[in-house]
Amino acid sequence: VWDGSRSVSKSITVQKCIKDNVAGAFSALSSGSNSLPIKSVSGYTFRSVVGARVLSVHAFGLAIDINPEENCFLVNGKCVVGSFWKPCPGNGCSEFSIPRGSPIVNSFKSKGFGWGGDWNSKKDYMHFSCASNEQGTCSK
Repeated sequence: VWDGSRSVSKSITVQKCIKDNVAGAFSALSSGSNSLPIKSVSGYTFRSVVGARVLSVHAFGLAIDINPEENCFLVNGKCVVGSFWKPCPGNGCSEFSIPRGSPIVNSFKSKGFGWGGDWNSKKDYMHFSCASNEQGTCSK
């Protein structure tokens, strides 16, 4: 991954059954124009869904979040996690925000991940998931 000035290695904890999908998605992003500046990535985290009493897909190691501050989780038009989503190009855009149709979205989708930016009711622009209830297909 690229942090804006240099390549860095990052370890992400996920279920063993999706490790090749995660590695493949990131591998496709590590070269040239496909690179995305990444500040932070998280995978396994034992926690509930924001605002609910059910476990998050992260608690099962089947999802990752990328640049959560710049790729917020929107509920009813308000960021409940993170503070904004302003993908480039555009006025005041952030190179850390993940736009629709971007190489990172396409790379993760090609490996069977659903993207929270495609959800209908809520939008979770940081979130990539293998869970079938989150449009993923890589956890089978």
